[in-house]
Amino acid sequence: MRWSLLLLLLPLPVLSLHAAIIQVEVDGRDDGDGSRRRPFRSPVAGLRAARILKATRPSEPIILEFGRGRHELEEPLHLTPEDSGLTLRARVPGSAVLSGGVRLRGWQRDPTRPGLWTTTIPEVAAGRWYFHQLFVDGRRAQRARTPNEGFFHATGRLGEQSPITLPFRPGDIDPRWTKLPDARVILLMKWTDLQLPIRGVDTNAHVAQLPGGPRPYWMDEPDARYWVENVPEALDVPGEWYLDRTSGRVSYLAPKGIDPNRATVVAPRLRELVRVEGDVARGRPVVGVTFSGLTFSDADYEVPADGMISPQSAVPIRGGSGPRMRWDVGSRTAPSRTWEAMASIWAAGPSVGRWSATRSGILARVGSGSVSRAIVSRRRWTPAIPMR
Repeated sequence: MRWSLLLLLLPLPVLSLHAAIIQVEVDGRDDGDGSRRRPFRSPVAGLRAARILKATRPSEPIILEFGRGRHELEEPLHLTPEDSGLTLRARVPGSAVLSGGVRLRGWQRDPTRPGLWTTTIPEVAAGRWYFHQLFVDGRRAQRARTPNEGFFHATGRLGEQSPITLPFRPGDIDPRWTKLPDARVILLMKWTDLQLPIRGVDTNAHVAQLPGGPRPYWMDEPDARYWVENVPEALDVPGEWYLDRTSGRVSYLAPKGIDPNRATVVAPRLRELVRVEGDVARGRPVVGVTFSGLTFSDADYEVPADGMISPQSAVPIRGGSGPRMRWDVGSRTAPSRTWEAMASIWAAGPSVGRWSATRSGILARVGSGSVSRAIVSRRRWTPAIPMR
């Protein structure tokens, strides 16, 4: 009943000569009507209103328009066949950000260490949230790592047994890190990367045990490069941060002149920002969707508890369909693999076609894997997406 009443309010304030325009503003209210005077606050609320309006006027263009600022997404924007033909755009190209993150507040200065600030997140301590990235004033902050520059080097080939054994130089790996479930060894070998926790350390033999099975055909570099991330001892350079899952405390070693209470410090909550999903069972694609002038940012990525071994430098994509993608932000064009790894749109269905992103659209600060698609057609998709 609520939405039925809403539809009675929508047509007069939002219609233009050619399209119905539903407004979303960061200071709006979700009990609004989508007009310029009473815009929605939540992007998801705006999308629901657009879908309802489109159902009553299927031949009329519908525009979901975002005002200036950061629009925090509480959940991904889920586009279905009912949203075909919808345009999502910024009122001023490049001025609206759809963010999968939450601004962190309540930072306290550590009186014993200059530059160190901390804040506690109850949801993390309760086990309901964890994140792998932090963004400060629009830039990705470095998660605490050692060494700060360059790499450690293995002293021999990785073992051929399970768990994987990593021979290391004395002092490079601390046995205390086995008690930190979120400590990660980032190991580079040939064309692969491994991101693994430390399960055990033999301090006499200087060998660390890492979960996972061996791959002898490419785990044979005698001096493989690696570093260790997310251990408190590595928080030693301004700009680094560390998250303690048990206490929920975030520690940030701020550069000189940076106050995190004044800066915009964002932790990602979502791994997907937009999901475009066709109806496979009924053969109904999502078509004609346009993203215009929007910035998608602040998405996270997921790493299993036992870490991840990536045998290839690609992101798994189920099927392909050949949607046409345009991202008009300049002359620099990233290959399709970069798009698949860094953007924030997930598309699924029997086919997804004729949807585009135009006019100063930007993908920024998003996690690996936050763009994927699942479609059953085998036609090749090689979009050209300029990136900033």
